[in-house]
Amino acid sequence: MPAEATHLVVTTEDGPTPVLVLAGELDPATAPTLDDAIERALSTGATGLTIDMGGLTFVDSSGLRSLIAVHKRLAPERLHLRNPSPFALQLLSITGLDDQFEIDGGAS
Repeated sequence: MPAEATHLVVTTEDGPTPVLVLAGELDPATAPTLDDAIERALSTGATGLTIDMGGLTFVDSSGLRSLIAVHKRLAPERLHLRNPSPFALQLLSITGLDDQFEIDGGAS
């Protein structure tokens, strides 16, 4: 794994609807780490996915691209974003994506 990819840690909580818990930065160097984790989680036959964004300190357009790709792959109600930080909520709001994703919780 390249050194820059260590800025994102993805922990998987298995279950009928897997949960990917993210910590660190989601940017061009680390988005492939998330994409790989999404592939592994969905390869089990899961029909839904939760992405916990509570530990993210930074998200850019590369991270949004990964979220949009899995959103398009799953039925909209089958992808949940959990605990987005204020920064992530602001980014989702600015881009209009807050109306596209199911968002559970979130920092206020």
